[in-house]
Amino acid sequence: MKRDEKIAHHELAHKAMAEAEDYIRRGRHLRGLPTDDLESEFVSSVQLVVRDGDDNASRLAMHDALAEFDLRGAEPPYHLVREETRVMAERGKARNDARSDEERQRIEHGIQARYADAEKKKQ
Repeated sequence: MKRDEKIAHHELAHKAMAEAEDYIRRGRHLRGLPTDDLESEFVSSVQLVVRDGDDNASRLAMHDALAEFDLRGAEPPYHLVREETRVMAERGKARNDARSDEERQRIEHGIQARYADAEKKKQ
């Protein structure tokens, strides 16, 4: 795997871990849901995020469902939200494209620093 890919994977894992820790700290309220209900929660929260990308409650619900799937060792039903995922990816790209070069560099340096710190801790 190339270094850039390792950095990207690390950043995604870092973000997922932080969101899972937050979810657990808030009581892991989806723990008792049957898988079918958790899937429904995930799909509806993703749909709400697509409708209103600035709705923090929907975004938090989506991250909570993702964290619960991860804690169960299960895969979220991404196949049920393909179109929504595409829309979110387009919006994210547009947000990134709207950033200044300086801001993109600042973000990139932060990501690289987190990766470098993690690599040092491994040694």
